[in-house]
Amino acid sequence: MKRTVSIADAKDQLPRLVHEVEEGRIVEITRRGNPVAVLLSTDAYRRLLPGRGAVWRDFARLHAALGLDELGVDPDDWLAGVRGPPSLSTTSPAVAGL
Repeated sequence: MKRTVSIADAKDQLPRLVHEVEEGRIVEITRRGNPVAVLLSTDAYRRLLPGRGAVWRDFARLHAALGLDELGVDPDDWLAGVRGPPSLSTTSPAVAGL
């Protein structure tokens, strides 16, 4: 569940907001009604990091299983516009331990 607060309210309520994100809530912070930041738990943040979350690990496994390197498929080309690391090759440090 997401909660939206202004920067001013976030400043006044930071300890309470931190407790909320520790319980699994995501807090969107706005300036003049426009979203500018997100406060989320460390666990949720870590799941978003390349090479840390299941999505990137599963993608690396799929990439290797399909032999996309051997086919000359560059993941940077077909993932253009997707947020993540610059290269997801199966030999990159992010996925080398899989």
